Amino acid sequence: MFLLTLLAIPLGYALYRAGGVVQGDWYALAAVFGAASAAILVSFRKHKPAPPLPGLLRIAIVLLPAYLAFQLIPLPLALVSILSPARASVHRALSILGPVSSFVPLSLVPHATLLHLIQAAACVVLFLGVRECVWRLGENAWMAALPLLFLAVAEAAFGLWQSVARDPGQVPSGTYVNHNHFAGLLEMALPFAILLPVALWRGRKNGIGRFLASCAAITAAAVMLAAILRSLSRMGLLAALTGLGVCGVGMAISSGLLGRAAVPKQIGVLSAAAAALIGIAFVWLPPEQMVQRFGISDIRAEIWKESVPLVREYWLVGCGSGAYESAFMKWKQTDPMFRIDYAHNDYLQRLIELGIVGCTVAGCLIFGVLREIIRAAGSRQAQPVRALAIACLAGWAAILLHSLVDFNLYIPANALVFAWIGGIAVSLQFAPRPPQWRQLEVQPSMAGSASLRGRF
Repeated sequence: MFLLTLLAIPLGYALYRAGGVVQGDWYALAAVFGAASAAILVSFRKHKPAPPLPGLLRIAIVLLPAYLAFQLIPLPLALVSILSPARASVHRALSILGPVSSFVPLSLVPHATLLHLIQAAACVVLFLGVRECVWRLGENAWMAALPLLFLAVAEAAFGLWQSVARDPGQVPSGTYVNHNHFAGLLEMALPFAILLPVALWRGRKNGIGRFLASCAAITAAAVMLAAILRSLSRMGLLAALTGLGVCGVGMAISSGLLGRAAVPKQIGVLSAAAAALIGIAFVWLPPEQMVQRFGISDIRAEIWKESVPLVREYWLVGCGSGAYESAFMKWKQTDPMFRIDYAHNDYLQRLIELGIVGCTVAGCLIFGVLREIIRAAGSRQAQPVRALAIACLAGWAAILLHSLVDFNLYIPANALVFAWIGGIAVSLQFAPRPPQWRQLEVQPSMAGSASLRGRF
């Protein structure tokens, strides 16, 4: 599909360019996503657009980039003193260098916030574009996940080549700068490779083509899991196993493994079993090098401790998206000779940069998408559609867990993949239902028989 290909090209380019962290590329990528937006709007004339998003989700997806833009608008200093006294104090301190303006933006680093605004807008375009594609694909919704699988397998294979052929013993990071972010991409894509064979064999026709495709998906899953293990990312492995646990619990409930037991009871029993299996796998799967890394001291706890005062200073409207490093310099004591530009905890850093107001908007967006995923996974959809919803839930669960100790969602390519998965998820409730759950209509015969309508 043309739109799907158009959206996959900039995502692949961002992956190729170190996960999209090269700032200069984002202005060109913004133009590509702008062209994608135009293509989506033009396509509305030929195809019926997807149904409107639910109210909360529709409002949040508009408010989030609007809020980043608000952080860039110069406001009267008197108003900034009310909204963010710490920001006003920094501005007044500049008076020792010369006259200062009476208007100031909320962001400490406006150019960084502008870049984050461009990235947020790109994620919104990707989210809406993928949603349109899934809506049009209907029962072939799994096709929307294939670009992710292709890119993730290519990245995993390149990473394995790095550590086996090019430089034996090297910790693979693929095209990424950091091995943890490399693992972050793979843990989001892994559930799709695991559940694709389920979707294939629950389809209408089974044959040699589906068998070969299932084998390819299983091979892709093995390659991605091997790459995660070789990456030596501790939380990457735990997040990947958690995603697999979500897949197992979700499919067990979906297939009625525990019969007619209440859903909360099923979730409790299956979650306990999944947690036990994850614990066993986490003990036995990691290579020796990864086990040794658990004994290495980590400065993350010190960074979090020193970041807490920033939460109090910028609690309402934040210091500006992307401005954490500048705000942190006031309190930084850990590793004074090195830059610390991320808090290594997405939630803590977002709270500092966006404040309560911005985090509420972002939380509503994430909550809205998760609600749609759970609805699709628990609805009376065809099994392949429910498997796709569970894969989306597992991918999101993995990266949201990993974000507790890293900044994966600050890596543009991973943020785009996160948005892609969300775009798939919010259209699945509209996917075609199996015949036994559709409303059947039998038109009256010439003999005058009455119409029969039933829902099964």
